[in-house]
Amino acid sequence: MRLARVSALACMLLLALAATVNAFTVKGTVTNGTTNKPVASAHVIVIQPSAGMKEVGSTEAKNGQFEVPNLSNSAPIYVLRVEYQGTTYNEPVRVTGSDQTVDIAVFETTTSWAGVTVTVPHLAVARQGDELMVEQMYEITNATSPSRTVAAKDGAFKLFLPADMDTLTDCYVSAGQMPLKVSPIPGNVADLYGIDYPIRPGTTQVTIGYMVPYKSGSYTLQHKFAQAVTHMSIFAVDSTMQVSSTSHQFASTESVHDMKAYAVHDIKANSTVALTFSGGDPNFAGLNVDENGNSTGGGGADQGNVVGRAGEDEKISRFLMVTVLLVLAGVIGMSLRDRNDPLSDPQVLRAHYDLLLSRLARLDDLHAAHTIPDDVYRASRDELMGRLAALAMHLRAHGGVHAPAPAPDRPARPETTSKVQ
Repeated sequence: MRLARVSALACMLLLALAATVNAFTVKGTVTNGTTNKPVASAHVIVIQPSAGMKEVGSTEAKNGQFEVPNLSNSAPIYVLRVEYQGTTYNEPVRVTGSDQTVDIAVFETTTSWAGVTVTVPHLAVARQGDELMVEQMYEITNATSPSRTVAAKDGAFKLFLPADMDTLTDCYVSAGQMPLKVSPIPGNVADLYGIDYPIRPGTTQVTIGYMVPYKSGSYTLQHKFAQAVTHMSIFAVDSTMQVSSTSHQFASTESVHDMKAYAVHDIKANSTVALTFSGGDPNFAGLNVDENGNSTGGGGADQGNVVGRAGEDEKISRFLMVTVLLVLAGVIGMSLRDRNDPLSDPQVLRAHYDLLLSRLARLDDLHAAHTIPDDVYRASRDELMGRLAALAMHLRAHGGVHAPAPAPDRPARPETTSKVQ
């Protein structure tokens, strides 16, 4: 009997020791980045993304100091989350097998845009059947001093969308993390929307895609800007499309890789840039479309038995992938030729790298869902990976900018059929 109790106790000690070996501790500080002083009190929550964003721990930070013990080494990553003045701040913790120290910066909030600048690194368009597809990225740089987070109940960042917009296809926000899909909030002003995402110190990108009518083969985009924009680049990814403006003179015009690029500088707040697009190939990006704008496959001999029935999300994702690739080529070409152009800014190049990574993930998801044929997927992914590698080399050439992490390898491909339904 005594031997059984000793054995049970020994097993319990071994289990406790194993749990300790497979656990680690995270400790650190919560600092007010506006005052550079420790936060008197803050609630720190530990989130495990691999468990469906499950809360797996929490603690109170006193005088800025906190400690979270006994986190399992089995998860690849955790997220430390702190809410301060209505804004959530997340700090990732990658599991290394050792204890870690993490510093979390939070900031006072403001509604003022003093010290915040906006650029549009790209506004890209291409024709798809009787519609014009538009994708644009806003890059918002918060350089407030002292540092503050810009926040508002109806969305800190405001943007106008066309009144005759057919479909909103995408809206993502990224601030150094994985892109977050959001929905623009209609405002009290016609066609004005808010993005419910605080503009923290540093760089935030808002990427939005939509479709407008293009049955006549011509469309004038009356693009109004709620905030001043220091620079905008317009890309016609189909060289047969013409672009003109009756409101602004293009600062420069480029032609790179069969893509036309135009630049506009110093756009004032609440002003409108009138852009007229005309022409263009209705089957741009190699997608044959029917009278309803739906893909019908076709192309090469190997695609004769492929019937595409992609939904709107899949069609737009394929266009956006091609769009960003061509935009990237133009950005690299122009930045290397003209170091004084805003497009030579390595932060802009990094923004495009991050966007390409998100498109790569989307491409993998579409293939896993059997919405892209194998041969198209392989060719598109190889091209995308090549562009990512080229951009990474250019980023490394710029001093002061960390080279991005390598792009992920192609995932194991699921079994597919010769038809996409």
